[in-house]
Amino acid sequence: MEESTKCEQVSVIDELLLGKELTKKLCDQLFSSSSSSSSSSSSCDTNEVLIEKIISTMEKALAKVNCMANVGESKAMMDSHCSFTNGSPKSEVMEPEVEHKHVSKKR
Repeated sequence: MEESTKCEQVSVIDELLLGKELTKKLCDQLFSSSSSSSSSSSSCDTNEVLIEKIISTMEKALAKVNCMANVGESKAMMDSHCSFTNGSPKSEVMEPEVEHKHVSKKR
């Protein structure tokens, strides 16, 4: 596996783990808020910040996965288009078949 692909996968996993951790914090915060009789403004602000962080983290992870998928598709397309059976791609483009014309010489 390529080093950059492995690094990207680790990065996506890190983003998803962060999202999971933030989700647990939000869940704990929501349950502790619901058990108390008064909902303070600061706990609502905290919940809102956690929700924004979770959404941001998930968007980053999805963007990285999409980017990795696009790179994979591009690589697969290049591999399939670069397979030539009659020599190198350069020779096929630079040396077209020459049609021999019938040339008659008169003396």
